[in-house]
Amino acid sequence: MDSVRRSDLHACFPWRHPEGLTDEEVGQWWEQRLLDAAQMHEYFIRLEDDVLVHPRILHHTRNWSALARKDFGIGSLYFWRYGNPDGVLRDGEEQYIAHSLGLLGPGIVFRSELVPDIVERIRHRKRHGPYCVQGRFNFDTVLWDAVNDLGYRVYLRSPSLVDCRNLPSVNIPGTTPDYRARDFEEMEK
Repeated sequence: MDSVRRSDLHACFPWRHPEGLTDEEVGQWWEQRLLDAAQMHEYFIRLEDDVLVHPRILHHTRNWSALARKDFGIGSLYFWRYGNPDGVLRDGEEQYIAHSLGLLGPGIVFRSELVPDIVERIRHRKRHGPYCVQGRFNFDTVLWDAVNDLGYRVYLRSPSLVDCRNLPSVNIPGTTPDYRARDFEEMEK
């Protein structure tokens, strides 16, 4: 959270789900948080608890040309170092994710007007198939699928404005995962 406080994000609303929830309940809790956040602004950024953010994340996000595209569904501000580059395609100057690469979650930009439909598609998909990785609910994959079901794209911001490296996670107590972004270091210089 220190890097968030030092950034140009003027409004930040930390939410932490109650202890003891099942994965299904955590998913439902997040769906409601997305619906709540969509009531605040035209766009919003969902950040996970174990991230570093670029000091000018808001400036760079607001000026990201992908937001003006008609097929913009959501945008990932993070590209995992070990993500599959073959799953990233280019349309003009913008990159989009051709198939779920996982690990979108650290930093996602949402267009608020689409959130109710996205949440409904997430709920539909969860009713019709499991979304688990290593026995845990995979929010990133079901989110990617929901956006694509609606005919929108998941755009990828490069360089990354969010990074995950050796920071403690509330969701995985006792761990400090090192999921460094592919290109965040360049942005730090």
